Parts: sequence; C-alpha cells; structure tokens
Amino acid sequence: MQRDSVPPIPGDATPGFPEVSDDPVSRFLRRPDLTPQRLHRRHGVAAATLAAAVGITAAILPALLRPGAPPAASAHPLATSAFTPLVAQAEDAALSGGAEVLECAACDGNARVAGLGRIDASFDVPAAGRRTITVLYQADGVRHLIVAVNGADTVGVLRVSGADRPAPRRAEVYAQIPAGPVTISLYADPAGRAPDIDKIIIR
Repeated sequence: MQRDSVPPIPGDATPGFPEVSDDPVSRFLRRPDLTPQRLHRRHGVAAATLAAAVGITAAILPALLRPGAPPAASAHPLATSAFTPLVAQAEDAALSGGAEVLECAACDGNARVAGLGRIDASFDVPAAGRRTITVLYQADGVRHLIVAVNGADTVGVLRVSGADRPAPRRAEVYAQIPAGPVTISLYADPAGRAPDIDKIIIR
C-alpha cells in the first residue's frame, strides 16, 4: 500500500541550522501512521494517547537537538555553600571570675575550664544567620550555664547534668548571630554552679 507523502513544513528554516523537515527524528515522529486517529482505530485508546504524547515531543524535540540551543533555565539556583562550624577551645578564651584551666584527658586539647566565673570566646563569623551554639561540658551533678552573644541579653540558660565528669557532653542553644567579630559568653547562674567547659562551637 502506498503511504501518503509528508510535505515539508514551509517557513521552518532557521539561518545556520538545517531544515526541521530534514531532521531524521522529525521525519520519524511525523509519520502518518503515528497519528492518534489511526492508532485509535487499530490499537485503542492507549496507543492514541501515546501518539498524542509523541506529537508533543515532535513539536519541541527538533529545537532541542539544534546545535547551540541554549540550556533551559533552572527555577532553583544552586544553594550557597554550607556554613563551616567555628570552634573555640575554652582554655584559649578570656577567663574571669575565678575560672581556671585544668587537665582533662577526655577533652579536646586535653584541657577544660572549671570554676566559672566567666568565659568570653571570640569568633570571626563570615555570614549572619540563625545558628546553633554548642557547648561541650563536663559536670558532676546538675549545673546551670548562662549563654550570651556580644554582651547582649541572655540567649539561653542551659540546665545540664552529668556524673563523675565522663567524656564531655553537649548542650545547645539557638541564637541570631551577626557577621564579623562575635563574642560568646558563658557564665554561672548566680543561683548555682556552672559545669566545666571543654569547647564552644557555632554551627
């Protein structure tokens, strides 16, 4: 049986690119026997639906295959790099109010600060944002620790506990941290004792 010829599509030439009608993919996708009507009569609704989808593909695929076609714009720009945690060892911070450095085999740097007092740890924060302030501590019993940022109002009061000062534990508080020089202050609750401090992390 003779097949119907498919005339070229007039006005579909693009300067510097081949005619769309000469594209082998386009010629295949425009085959007369791939029309939804013919496939519906021969093979039912599922085949007709497939042909409709093929027709949509035929309309857009040749343009995508042309050399030099620009990539589709992304609706979601790449995320910025993750915030790198900043660490300050307690023994390297400014100590006051009776705070002293003691040896600690289980602590980072083999030292901890006991007898708070007060610790003022300095950081250089590259970007402002809501951050997690993590304090690694040791305690023998229940202790309370006040956390402040840049000498401002208290951002958190941590109630922590431990027994026999094992490996340091973690306590966390969330705060809005500005960019640039930042001081995290830890000090004892006037009503009780503070834990011993290993280090402070801004995440």
